[in-house]
Amino acid sequence: MARIFPTVCPVTRAGAPLATAERELFDRLARDLDAGWQIIHDCEVRAGSEVISIAFVLLHRDYGIALLDIADPRLVDDPDLAIAAVRAMLEEIGFTRRYRGHIALVARTILPAAVSDLAALLSACFAAAPASAIADPTWVDWLLPRLVGTGEATPGVRPIGAAAELGLRAPTQDESWRISPGDQPSARAPRRDDEPETAVPRVRIAPERIPVSRVAQIRSPLWAGMALAVLVVSVVLVGMAVLSHGNGPPGLHAGPSASLSPIPTAQSPPVAEPVPSPAVPPSTQPGTAPSSNPPATTQ
Repeated sequence: MARIFPTVCPVTRAGAPLATAERELFDRLARDLDAGWQIIHDCEVRAGSEVISIAFVLLHRDYGIALLDIADPRLVDDPDLAIAAVRAMLEEIGFTRRYRGHIALVARTILPAAVSDLAALLSACFAAAPASAIADPTWVDWLLPRLVGTGEATPGVRPIGAAAELGLRAPTQDESWRISPGDQPSARAPRRDDEPETAVPRVRIAPERIPVSRVAQIRSPLWAGMALAVLVVSVVLVGMAVLSHGNGPPGLHAGPSASLSPIPTAQSPPVAEPVPSPAVPPSTQPGTAPSSNPPATTQ
């Protein structure tokens, strides 16, 4: 069953009895349509200074908005006028700024006795119109209380008029006199003598341990170890430099001394020079011619 506001069809309107066709359509809409439909009966649409009354305004998340009225042969049907009024109202209350996209809007006047299937009629009307393109499905919940305006809409949603949206502002200095002493915050009133004293339970709050990341836990000891290693190496190097400077041989830093004699080195034995042998004079014999070859020398 559909959800309809008000839940019970009124008997009269403005002091006149409600038409039988309208009461019949009220019952059929609530009975024949599924729970996805939200219906407002006798809805007043305000657009600027104009106010029009629509018998039934139907809202559906997937389809859009449908305007139904009872056909009257004495009146000329003008569905475009009702559609234009509803679109102007949606613009004024901020619906088009809050929900971007096209909203399907159809209007139809019917005779309940001539329509056997209301759901099929509404499906055909929306099929002939451009489909809705609003992605946010909460638009029905936002628009419904602004059309009902009687406190019967969704619980927890404050209904307001359809002409404008309620705005809040901070109080001015001139309006400070409106605050009564009872509205001002005050300290706790003193306890009366006949009032029993209530014990306030004490709650023990355990200290909360701040979690430390695993990376911080590993990195901190690593840097401390590296700093300690650098310090130890520096101390060792300074100590070695001090020891090597103070405990060295005294002659190393005093320069060459006269008391030190040079270290003798081994000398090679002298080489004997060859001694020339004495020359033998050539012998001269009579009748022998002197030889042209020099005499042989014996080493």
